[in-house]
Amino acid sequence: MDVSLNIHPPCKKVSFDNKQFATVRSKEINQEDDVKSQGLHFRAYRCPVCSKYHLTKMEMALARWINDIAYRNQLREEAFVRREVAYYNRRNRIRE
Repeated sequence: MDVSLNIHPPCKKVSFDNKQFATVRSKEINQEDDVKSQGLHFRAYRCPVCSKYHLTKMEMALARWINDIAYRNQLREEAFVRREVAYYNRRNRIRE
């Protein structure tokens, strides 16, 4: 298999031309003893800057929290509503 590794100027990271190559490399890295011993897990993701694939050890939930503003706002709104309902119930002595 011919894996093409590039250092792409806009993002200055090691990049892969497609997800398959990036996934294969992430699996190889995940099998290394020092990575296993630290409890790390690498995965491939598509870069919005260069449209190529890179590797990251960031969890999907955290990546979504950082990159998806609508998702972040939704979670904040749900937390706000829960706090307001709890406050209203306490203030009016309502038991659930």
